[in-house]
Amino acid sequence: MDYNNIPDHPRQRKYDLIFGLIFIALGAYRMFQLYSGIVFSKFKIIIGVFMLVLGVFKLYAYLKTKSIAN
Repeated sequence: MDYNNIPDHPRQRKYDLIFGLIFIALGAYRMFQLYSGIVFSKFKIIIGVFMLVLGVFKLYAYLKTKSIAN
C-alpha cells in the first residue's frame, strides 16, 4: 500500500505544521536553557528531547504527505 497517495484532510496538515513548529520551538528552548547552564531534573530533560523529536516528526509528516484535490 502506498501511503503517499492516501488523501488526507487539509486541516490535519495544518495541525501537523502548527504543532510541529510549536514542539520544535519549545524543545529547542528547553535544550538552549540546558546548554546555557540551567539545571533541570532528568524528567524535564527527557520531556524537552521528546518535544523536539515529536516536533521534527510532525514537520516531517507535513512535508511528506500530499494533499490530493478531488
